[in-house]
Amino acid sequence: VLRTLVESPDEPIANGTLCSVVELKALERWGHASDGTSPESVVTRLARVLASTESVVLEDGDRRLTGPELWGAVDVGAERLRARGVGPGVRVGLEMSRSADVVIAILAVLAAGGSYVPLDPAQPRARLDRLAHRASCAFVLTDLSALRAPTGGEAGSFPSLDSEAGSFPSLDSEAYLLFTSGSTGEPKGVPISHRGLAGYLDFALSSYVTPGQAPVAPLFSALTFDLTVTSLFVPLLAGGRLVVVRDDGPAGMRAIAERTDINWAKATPSHLELLARLLPEDHCLATLIVGGEAFGKRLARRLWQKLPDVRIFNEYGPTAVSYTHLTLPTMSTTCSCRGWG
Repeated sequence: VLRTLVESPDEPIANGTLCSVVELKALERWGHASDGTSPESVVTRLARVLASTESVVLEDGDRRLTGPELWGAVDVGAERLRARGVGPGVRVGLEMSRSADVVIAILAVLAAGGSYVPLDPAQPRARLDRLAHRASCAFVLTDLSALRAPTGGEAGSFPSLDSEAGSFPSLDSEAYLLFTSGSTGEPKGVPISHRGLAGYLDFALSSYVTPGQAPVAPLFSALTFDLTVTSLFVPLLAGGRLVVVRDDGPAGMRAIAERTDINWAKATPSHLELLARLLPEDHCLATLIVGGEAFGKRLARRLWQKLPDVRIFNEYGPTAVSYTHLTLPTMSTTCSCRGWG
């Protein structure tokens, strides 16, 4: 920055960069797959994975949806959103609690080409209205009724992956916008492109998913928290199952501990402090991704004492930047690091 000010004193500061030309080229290279190609869009991949997953992929209480059933609902929702003008550059507010319906709504907005903006219905009305206005949302959905097919209507069909370009959103269009907490001032909206989302999920799938072990993961954190991005998309893209946990706090952690089929989770250290007390020793939890707060060795040791073979990844991001530290599944080993930018 100082070099730019000295060399180009008449240039606006906003036009400067923190990176050198070499660093900018490296960032661009990291945004592509190792073979130089662009990552596959999340919508394209979801359409293919869900079409071939006949097992239950989404569970919310007594409601269970298979892959084709979930994509059928998403396809109907996307068509109805397109009819309301949703497409690239159009933001849709989602003022909905954790549920199967909000998962369908998120995927429908993405499939329609739009950008979803999660809004926590538990927050004050004035704040919600202000955030929706600041995000320039075309409209805000508070439930899924506007997206369901009419009674007696046909179920949605899978879009053809061989259809003309444009059926799915481009990688350069916006996928979602999350607001910061606003703890140091007004909340700031952070837009994430389909390319950024696809690149992060490519990394997460290759790093956090064990081949041959489909993730069964809880969806229990607030949708406005970027930790939920990992929890929502990775299990579905890996052909696993997403289990909606509607309870918050200790009740939610107890629900996870009682579900001994859950084998994969992303959580904060505060969540894990509770889970370490509640998890039975025969729990199937095999992979933990930690984020949102500082993660210490003492908590890691407690988790390993309860679950000696659990893999633990300490991650920061993924909305602003993601850097991941891999903690190996034994207390005596030296940790290795890897990152994604």
